[in-house]
Amino acid sequence: MSATVKNDTMPTKIKASDHDIYGVTTLVSFLIPIAGIILGVLYLSKNTKVDRKLGEHLIAVGILSCIVASIIWFTLFTPRMIVPLNTTTITPSSVGTETTTPTWDMNSEYAKITKGMTKSTVESEIGKTATNCSESESSASADKYASCTYGGASSDGGIIVVNYVNDLVTTTEKATY
Repeated sequence: MSATVKNDTMPTKIKASDHDIYGVTTLVSFLIPIAGIILGVLYLSKNTKVDRKLGEHLIAVGILSCIVASIIWFTLFTPRMIVPLNTTTITPSSVGTETTTPTWDMNSEYAKITKGMTKSTVESEIGKTATNCSESESSASADKYASCTYGGASSDGGIIVVNYVNDLVTTTEKATY
């Protein structure tokens, strides 16, 4: 039978938990990360190995605490898109409708619109009022912007979109269906 002999010349591994104030400083570093990081830097500059180990530990705990706090913050306080549970989609009913040929010739009406025309002139030329208008104002200048839609996909065979700046035509687009 052989006996094992403990070698006293082997260096023991120094741990941060060997320090006298390990528990208190770890708690402070976790709860107040900036204080923990500052304490960690101070202990890193000390001469003993146990102090330097504690300094490394406090910096790591402070950084970890910042990461955990960020995750919790963004989880709790980031707005989420809320989708309503009871949504209804409304679609036009095709029951009892007849297919009709559009009486409004979108292509010829589109050709009448020229750059610089006023909105009222456009509407009198094409014989339709806007079915939808989106208007806005510029905060940098006194310009007023509008984007208006004329016609309908099913009733007129397409739509014309006219963009206005200060009630004057700037651009036009058309889509046929």
